[in-house]
Amino acid sequence: MQKLIETYLRILGDRIETLVIVMLLGKRTSGKGTLSEILCHLLACYGTHLTISVSGVMDKHIAMYQEDHNYQLGRRLLEQADIRSKGGLLSDEPVTESTFGEIIDFAQLEDGKLILYLDGFPRTVIQARALFAVCKNAIGIYPQISNDEVFIRAIRRTKERAERGEGQRPDDEPIALKRHLESWPKTAQAIETIRAQYPNSICAFDGMSPIRQQIKLALAHMGFKPKEITKIMKPLDDNPAHKAYEIVHRLEGHGDSREILTQRALATERPGEPRWLNFAGPIGEVQSRLRA
Repeated sequence: MQKLIETYLRILGDRIETLVIVMLLGKRTSGKGTLSEILCHLLACYGTHLTISVSGVMDKHIAMYQEDHNYQLGRRLLEQADIRSKGGLLSDEPVTESTFGEIIDFAQLEDGKLILYLDGFPRTVIQARALFAVCKNAIGIYPQISNDEVFIRAIRRTKERAERGEGQRPDDEPIALKRHLESWPKTAQAIETIRAQYPNSICAFDGMSPIRQQIKLALAHMGFKPKEITKIMKPLDDNPAHKAYEIVHRLEGHGDSREILTQRALATERPGEPRWLNFAGPIGEVQSRLRA
């Protein structure tokens, strides 16, 4: 692992000074992905914000191996597919290697300040040590919810997807959630060890608290002052055209997505309002578009 760390430090060089890593920690359906999406929109004028799904990154490398059986990283990840399907913890090196490969790719493709949200990394103390060895100022956001709430939210999400004509997400299936929760205590223990070894790095809070309170806590943990937070959150009150407004108002139950979309269509977009770069879809496609 030490050789990998030295390699990452050499490749990133001075770029590390303009790179911010935000760890997204928590159980499935805890809202960490939604919170990062809101932050990406609200903070668009403070740099480029991208969310990296570590699970999606691993899938990409496995797909690359299936196309080229000489691709060793993909092979090492595929060998642990059974552990992964049962919600277990994978070996640290291939997970760290695939995650940092993505970090480095984006760091080299994007200029200026880059904020990367890592969804699902780190999950072990060894992975965290590697991350902090390279990115000493990494921070974490950790919404906490009960096991019962995990199932309640998964059911709600499945119903919402059905209304849109979409199928159930594989990770929302009962057996997948059961396996995830059975393995969660090990991850939770690792997170507590990380919090002890790197004080003030992770902001843990009640994932059942109002979404605006969660946003404030996350922004404060990212270093923003109260006046700055008030300014950043202003679009949530008076700008229906803002994507963050849509997400937050839907979560608060002010209207369904169709009503909010109508509001956005009727609203006049403010001149000069920064746009969030929406890098939805597979990471590989994102890189192709950026290189084009």
